[in-house]
Amino acid sequence: MSYQPSLFDSPPDVSSNLTSPRETHLSLPDGEISYYPSWLSTSSLSPLAPTLYDELRRQVAWEQTEIVLYGKKMRIPRLNAWYAEPQCGYTYSGKYFEPLPWLPLLVEIKAAVEKTLRPLLIEGATQEDVTQKESTPREIFNSVLVNCYRDGQDSVAWHSDDEPELGNNPIVASLSLGADRQFQLRHKNYKQQVQHAKSEQYKQNIRLSNGDLLLMHGNMQHCWQHQIPKTKKAVGERINITFRKIKYPAVK
Repeated sequence: MSYQPSLFDSPPDVSSNLTSPRETHLSLPDGEISYYPSWLSTSSLSPLAPTLYDELRRQVAWEQTEIVLYGKKMRIPRLNAWYAEPQCGYTYSGKYFEPLPWLPLLVEIKAAVEKTLRPLLIEGATQEDVTQKESTPREIFNSVLVNCYRDGQDSVAWHSDDEPELGNNPIVASLSLGADRQFQLRHKNYKQQVQHAKSEQYKQNIRLSNGDLLLMHGNMQHCWQHQIPKTKKAVGERINITFRKIKYPAVK
């Protein structure tokens, strides 16, 4: 996970263009996003929706991880936890994450997310996904990073989920619970595109709300970066559940 300074302050908010009550697909330059607004309330998890946030807040083994950034140790501005199969270690910013054993609740959420995404990833989607669709027909994900943003000062800086452990064209699914937060994306060549008429295609801003499901696939992690920026507005807590597939487990 590599972090970069900001290239722009306020990308255009495309949330208003994602009007489908069920799903919307954005074909971006060198990447694909699939967005399922209010997914939780229409999924098999809907009976759990009223208590899901509180249960995760209580059950997850939260910690404020210390990482190495630009040669300095620092605690990340959010809480997190890594759950995965025993062999699925994960490393970023100099920190090795020892996988915690799956919580039954996270397994249930994973199954519901996979049920929704499987038709897209196996039967259609983009050419970039073909290899992954053929190699993961049953299990799409084998790991999850859970983040808790306690207020507007908790954030995650510009990065791509492009660690070697995730292989080529990794698929990342993100479920949002709790307060709304802005999810910003920019193409890695955005700075070279600002003089072109269509440069707005190279930056996107999506407001993620409680129960929204978002999928990044295709070349997104190789060609784009994303972040949850800090905000001075008064916002409540937010939990973000990001499912991935570890293909080449990290070594301590």
